[in-house]
Amino acid sequence: PFIFTREADFPGGEDAWLAFLSSNINSKVPIKKKAPAGRYSAVVQFVVEPDGRVSNVIPITNLGYGIEEELMRVIKKSPKWIPAVKLNKTVKAWRRQPLTLVVPD
Repeated sequence: PFIFTREADFPGGEDAWLAFLSSNINSKVPIKKKAPAGRYSAVVQFVVEPDGRVSNVIPITNLGYGIEEELMRVIKKSPKWIPAVKLNKTVKAWRRQPLTLVVPD
C-alpha cells in the first residue's frame, strides 16, 4: 500500500517509548551531582534515520547536573524505530524528547 506520510514511531508506540525511557533513566543523577531541590525540565533532540537507527542526539537545554547527559545516554541505547515515511520513501525524522526530573527537598 502507498503510504503518503507517516511519522517515525517507536515499536509499540508512544506508551512503549515512555516505558523504555522511564525504565532506563536514572532519576538519581541530579541528586548525585548536588542539584538544588526543584523541577528540572530538559529537552534533547535526535534523528531517526531511514533504517530506524537513532543518531545526532544533542541537548537543547543546558540545565547541568548530568540531566541532559543521562537523557542522551538512554536515547542512544534505544532499539531501532519504525522510520518516518514521506511519499512512500523512508526518510530522516527529527524528534524532540522532553524530560522532567524532580529533586526533592
